[in-house]
Amino acid sequence: MRYLRWILIAAIIALAVYHLKPHFADFEQFPHILKSANYFFLFLSALGIFGQYIGDGWLSKALLEITGHKISLRTTIKIASIDVFAAHLLPIGEAGVVATSAYFYKKLGVSNQGVIFLTLAWGIATNIVLFIFLLTSFAFLPKLPNVPIHISNIAKILILIILALLLVIVVFRKLIFKLLDKKLAKYAFFGEIKKFISKFASHKQKLAQNKKLAAEAMLAALVYYIANIASLYLCFLAFHAHPNIAVVTAAYLISLIVATVTLTPAGIGTAEATMILVFLQFGQNPALTTAAVLAFRLFAFWLPIPAGAMAYMSLKSAKVENQG
Repeated sequence: MRYLRWILIAAIIALAVYHLKPHFADFEQFPHILKSANYFFLFLSALGIFGQYIGDGWLSKALLEITGHKISLRTTIKIASIDVFAAHLLPIGEAGVVATSAYFYKKLGVSNQGVIFLTLAWGIATNIVLFIFLLTSFAFLPKLPNVPIHISNIAKILILIILALLLVIVVFRKLIFKLLDKKLAKYAFFGEIKKFISKFASHKQKLAQNKKLAAEAMLAALVYYIANIASLYLCFLAFHAHPNIAVVTAAYLISLIVATVTLTPAGIGTAEATMILVFLQFGQNPALTTAAVLAFRLFAFWLPIPAGAMAYMSLKSAKVENQG
């Protein structure tokens, strides 16, 4: 089982190479593709990635304010960039991001309960938006010629599966928590989670009392995803391709899900392979698709590394600014 994710990662990358292999001759056009690229659109794409950090930081700021912890937007954006930096360096998927975020927010005076609320609420808000965008994109995708049913019907099946899983969790929540308690009781963080659950009613009350901030958080989550989708679409425009926006949205979000499942650091390898596979299925030019996806990943993966390093240096000796 420990090698299963590596087998899955290798399989996804191998599948992408297999589908690109018949078109390898087209890659001789790469010098011409790069020379004829619209660099203004590439510049806008890079700016779009910065929009992701604005959305991320804004979301964290709004959620922390609900708990009474006031952190400036500038600081939350810095921590968002450090989180991405950590995701690139730590081979443990989202766990590294959560640990890094928790470290810096606690350093800035956020309580353990505030960190837990932020982590859970951030995940809930972003995943709600992710699945809304994904299912909406499925509804508008062109029909695949080799698939007997429209992908919108697959979306309906996904909704049923998600609802069934939620129902199972609700029905068996006590048993699930008992099993988790048995496995994780020795860890201090689980004690904090139990404390959080015991005060769940008060957390719900805070949300009810701060509806404006909750709405602001959902808007920030929208900005977070829209910025990335726009950045990917602009990369295609830069190479004179005009894919269906529903295909762009689905490709990006599916790549996120695959990267999360495989625990790949920042999705490197799997994100590129997954997006290329989706675009090829919908008839996009292989050479242009590869150029656009690699350009997007250059902005999304490599550019944040120096930004995250600089943010880390500026916050390493930061003092508490929390006013809550």
